[in-house]
Amino acid sequence: MPADFAIAPLFEGLDWPRIVALAAIYLLAFTVKGAIGVGSLTPTIVFGALVIDAHHAVALAVMANILSQMQFVREGFRHGDRRIARKVIVPNFAAAALGVWIFGRIGAPTLTTVLGLALGMLALCDMLGVWTRLAQRIDIGKPVTVVAISAFSGLVSGVTGAGGLLFVAIYLRMIIADKTVFRGTVLLLSTLVVAWRALMMAFAGHIDWQVVVESAVLFPLILTGGILGSKIHGRISERRFSAVLQAVILFGAAVLIWRGAAQILAR
Repeated sequence: MPADFAIAPLFEGLDWPRIVALAAIYLLAFTVKGAIGVGSLTPTIVFGALVIDAHHAVALAVMANILSQMQFVREGFRHGDRRIARKVIVPNFAAAALGVWIFGRIGAPTLTTVLGLALGMLALCDMLGVWTRLAQRIDIGKPVTVVAISAFSGLVSGVTGAGGLLFVAIYLRMIIADKTVFRGTVLLLSTLVVAWRALMMAFAGHIDWQVVVESAVLFPLILTGGILGSKIHGRISERRFSAVLQAVILFGAAVLIWRGAAQILAR
């Protein structure tokens, strides 16, 4: 990060309707996270990229999730399965570093298209039960399988800023029966993964003081969403809630693909 604290006007270039839309996106996304333990990064990036530049959307979403994790660190370490977390985290970290390097070398129109394709494909495969059928054909308990899943997750999240943890959550859903332990393990991994990604992005110059201050401005909405989500946790059908979230993400991803492709073709 720069040594000085001089920053441009907050949310520069955005009019009030778009600022309100960005605020609503963050409130709803972190309500989802509070309810099921995962799901904030993908919608904040997918729909945030429709309001602001794709690189800015990724950096802001990652920084906002760092602030959000302050609410959930205790729950993650209390209820999460640390044994599983240790298996997943090392290959995820290594691949995420490579992903952040790729992120910095992709132009905005290309990144917009990549975001739509990658996150849309993950959501579609989950909706169609592809991951469940794949798990039935492979031994998900094998170390090589865990490493492959974790590394792929890290690479996707490093490049796109999101999506990878959803992939890991699908894997965790298959091996953790208890809902509270599942949510706790996802929150534990979220804390570690998002902190590492933010560190890598800051080191590469993608997160600056502008992004830090903007995420701080959004923090009351982030906090409120987390509280609301935590209150409705356990009162909703996780399967139905996840299905709605996936459908919304798929729609947003389609819009991103259309927008990115239009920008590329207009060059």
